[in-house]
Amino acid sequence: MNRIFPDNIKTFIFENAKGKKNTELTELVNRIFGTSYTVKQIQSFKGFNKIKSGLVQKFPDVIISFIKENVKGKSTSELTVLVNQTFSTAYTEAQIKTCKTNRSLSSGLTGYFPKGHIPHNKGLKGICSPGCEKGWFKKGNTPKNHRPVGSERIDTDGYVYIKIKEPRTWVLKHVHTYEKHKGPIPQGMIVTFKDGNKQNCNIENLLLMSRSESMIMTSFRLRSKNPELMGTGLLISKIILQKNKLKRNLGGKK
Repeated sequence: MNRIFPDNIKTFIFENAKGKKNTELTELVNRIFGTSYTVKQIQSFKGFNKIKSGLVQKFPDVIISFIKENVKGKSTSELTVLVNQTFSTAYTEAQIKTCKTNRSLSSGLTGYFPKGHIPHNKGLKGICSPGCEKGWFKKGNTPKNHRPVGSERIDTDGYVYIKIKEPRTWVLKHVHTYEKHKGPIPQGMIVTFKDGNKQNCNIENLLLMSRSESMIMTSFRLRSKNPELMGTGLLISKIILQKNKLKRNLGGKK
């Protein structure tokens, strides 16, 4: 915002903003510098630089008395309309709200229904406008985006999910395939891919390992896209884990 104002105009606004409305300040700037800034641009510049005009909206005593007499039971918007209609003024809701706040005036409205209030639609449950039934789903209707059991999708990480049950039961395909051929996966174990391809869910490409073995394979860079090397890496990880276990046991005896 500052970039559209030359330094001399910035300085002028800082020095002359006090005591002037945004419309007055805009007119003054444009007249002196031959510019065509809008009130919104001047207002934005003042807001960005935290420049205050120091003006306080003054209300005549007759309007203040009117507001006090009519504030109860009316929202700020309703009261604003009433004031402007009665006195042919053009106050904004923000100005009326400020007037109320400065004088601790309250409408008494809470936004809640009073105790014993009867809803306008009481007793109308199940009653609909004529013709609205055309947009209802009919019993047995199948949505256009419905996907049957056996459908597959790929998530953002590249894993394949397969739908195994209606209405929306999806599971990881490689886990489903492994359990289908080998039985439930033991706790603490995971299924990974021998060739590193997350979308190759053939049972021959799936490898069962513990989470600890998986961490070792990652830490020691034993993973490979070669299925045979992946098998070798798993054996090495088992040896490393066994070696670490022996070290801990020997250390404990000391």
